Amino acid sequence: MKKLLFILSFIVFAIPAIQAQGVAQSGEEEHVQNQHQAHSHDHQLGVYGDTVYVALDDSVWLPSPKKAAMLSAAFPGAGQIYNHQWWKAPIIYATMGTIAYFIYWNNDNYVKYRNAYIDFVDDDPTTTRYDEITPDGYVISDDSWFESTVENRKDNYRRDRDLLIISLVGVYALNIIEANVAAHLYDFDVSDDLSLNVSPDFKYDWFNRNPTVGVSLRLNINK
Repeated sequence: MKKLLFILSFIVFAIPAIQAQGVAQSGEEEHVQNQHQAHSHDHQLGVYGDTVYVALDDSVWLPSPKKAAMLSAAFPGAGQIYNHQWWKAPIIYATMGTIAYFIYWNNDNYVKYRNAYIDFVDDDPTTTRYDEITPDGYVISDDSWFESTVENRKDNYRRDRDLLIISLVGVYALNIIEANVAAHLYDFDVSDDLSLNVSPDFKYDWFNRNPTVGVSLRLNINK
């Protein structure tokens, strides 16, 4: 009788324990399998440490920043066209063309006033290129005033020409930098749903009659 009770007790307590152990082993195997699948999936996504690298679709075209910069360096505006931002090219051409025109205009006037100044101060009556900058029939009544005026204008035209040359070089450099940066930010989200928007702000203080110009920062919190 005691043996029968012992056998029954063993069966009652042993079977649930065996079932529990089997469930535990099955759960562990399933967990290992899930980990393996997740690991494989992570490799497809490119999970390394805390960083997730998602493989991009090969059909999505992205510009090369290096190539965009090289194209703009070889020919201004070419990098912008390569980045599919054609509307920027006419702006670059118009800006550089305008600056180039005024460089030519200032240099032409500088040469005229330089030659006029040289002929006026050389005490040679046969050199009269200063007549090119004076109206027909103009008689120089004050030599000192005329000399200083011609010299000042000569220096001003030369200064403006040099500044415009520097500006042209600056626009050329910005054209290269802009093409490179635009290629980097080609797929960057610039929609209105960004969390932080920056915009200029103008207010007028009616009490003190003083206008105030500043920058407005707006933080959007998506619910």
